[in-house]
Amino acid sequence: MLREVLSQQAPWDHDHDYTIQTVEVYFEADQTPPLDPKDRSPKSNKKYVRLNLGMTILEALAQDNHYIPMYPVLKVVSTDSDFRDSFLK
Repeated sequence: MLREVLSQQAPWDHDHDYTIQTVEVYFEADQTPPLDPKDRSPKSNKKYVRLNLGMTILEALAQDNHYIPMYPVLKVVSTDSDFRDSFLK
């Protein structure tokens, strides 16, 4: 999906920071408890977990420690932006 979305420059991306070569996708680990307590995985040692861009959305949502609150939240960050380092801290 991202390849399609990022195939053209977005009108707000004046510096062309967001391309398939420069983005990383993350989810926030352990954001909410699972609906069934027996589905809980060991707590992650990271706040944000990076996903492989080759994953399908289903594979991304099925990752350990990815408990979906009310709707899926995936964070797309550019490696070319100043925001990335502060986001990961």
